[in-house]
Amino acid sequence: MKKFLLLIPVFAIAICLYAFKGEQKQQSVEWFEYSATPNANGPADPANYSQIEEPSCSGEENLCAIKVLSDGDEETPRPDEEALINMQEEIADAVEEGQPTENVVLKN
Repeated sequence: MKKFLLLIPVFAIAICLYAFKGEQKQQSVEWFEYSATPNANGPADPANYSQIEEPSCSGEENLCAIKVLSDGDEETPRPDEEALINMQEEIADAVEEGQPTENVVLKN
C-alpha cells in the first residue's frame, strides 16, 4: 500500500506536465503568395504572405510565391519566420536574375 501511495505524486506530476505542455502546431512545407502592402517589410515579413494551393499570380511585384515551412497556425497560416529569413538570399537571387527556383515563383 505504501508503494501505491508513493506513486500518486509521481502520476500527479506527470499529468500536470502533460496538461501544461501546450498545443503543438503542425508545421509543413506550403506555398505562400506574396502580396506586399505599403510600409511593409518586404519579402522578409511573414505578414506579407497568404497560404495558397498552387502559385498563380498577377500584379506588379516580381515575386509571386514561395514554398516554405508554415508556422503551423490553423486560422491564418504564414511562413515560419526563421525559415523565411533563411530563404531571403534565394528570393533575392531569383528576383534579381529573373529566374525562378524550386521554391520561388516569379510573375510573368
